[in-house]
Amino acid sequence: LPINDTSVDSEEQNALFMAKVSSMAVLGLLSFILGTLPIKLASCLRWKVQTIDNQGRHPLIISLLLCFGGGVLLNTTFMHLLPEVRENMNDVIESDTLPEFITNSSLNLPELLFCLGFFLVYMIEEIVHALMHHHDHRDDLEVLHRSLSVRKCTMIPRISLSKPSPPSTITGSTQVLIRDPSLQTDSLGQITLPTGAGSDPSDTSSAAPSETKSTVVKSFRGLLAVIALSFHAVFEGLAIGLEQEPSSVWYLCAAVATHKLVIAFCIGVELVSSRTKTCLIALYMATFAVVSPLGIAIGLVMSFEDALEHRNGLPLASVVLQGMAAGTLLYVVFFEVLQREKSNARHGLIQLFSIFTGFIVLLALSFFSEYF
Repeated sequence: LPINDTSVDSEEQNALFMAKVSSMAVLGLLSFILGTLPIKLASCLRWKVQTIDNQGRHPLIISLLLCFGGGVLLNTTFMHLLPEVRENMNDVIESDTLPEFITNSSLNLPELLFCLGFFLVYMIEEIVHALMHHHDHRDDLEVLHRSLSVRKCTMIPRISLSKPSPPSTITGSTQVLIRDPSLQTDSLGQITLPTGAGSDPSDTSSAAPSETKSTVVKSFRGLLAVIALSFHAVFEGLAIGLEQEPSSVWYLCAAVATHKLVIAFCIGVELVSSRTKTCLIALYMATFAVVSPLGIAIGLVMSFEDALEHRNGLPLASVVLQGMAAGTLLYVVFFEVLQREKSNARHGLIQLFSIFTGFIVLLALSFFSEYF
């Protein structure tokens, strides 16, 4: 019997390991593919610099997809992660790991961990915004900030090659075309060359070293911006990596993917439309794609060490990180989805229906999965 039990445990650990590794591959590869897909679409469809008409269907479709993903994450946070963190925290309390003054207090520890994770990501978001606010906005940082940050950035004016459009109410997650600062338009909307484009070639060659240095600096700043603004994705991956059942791993992976993959495509469209160099787009998207798998890998290592030590349940450090990761998802739901998309009041009811649909779909899947 002990041999059989050991064999079963080994098979379960292998299944759990494969589920987490597969989740890393799925989130990483699909995020990179969807993020770089606009490069191919731009060449095939010959995209032009223009603003999205407020009546266009594509921004609405993207917004509804984001809202659907928000509903999925809302369900995951409150119906799956919160009960799980409570259960794991109760196990920690029963194991006498915590000091008595904490266990005897009236603190709701799982909810406290949620709030700590929420405020941690909120603080990082504000710090990054404050730092980027003092830099020159006429580069790729502005595109990344509008794509990855919850704040709406309106410092860069838009242009249109057709009729003028009213001020856009589309938020940062669905604004997909920005003006290249080096381009100017006349009254007929024709794009003219940047000032000095017809100057002496010798002037251009003399300025090349400084321009190259400036490009390298801006590219490095853009890379740091992607890392900083995608920091919460580490905790999203951590929530997946700390799961103890393969079914829970796939459940959370699907929930995170519904949001992350749409965001990846939006960022790719932003960067392509702002005339960012292809190599930089690939670099930024590779960085964005690898953040969540990094979180899964950290959780995988922590859970693997616990399995080697034959621990029952998660240790205190893992429970704390799991609770904070759940708080990160709470931040994503209310700030990256609901706040940003709700500001577009023209489609409020449709967006509400999309959020509710995402919530109900995952609720139905979790309900019927108990019978199949």
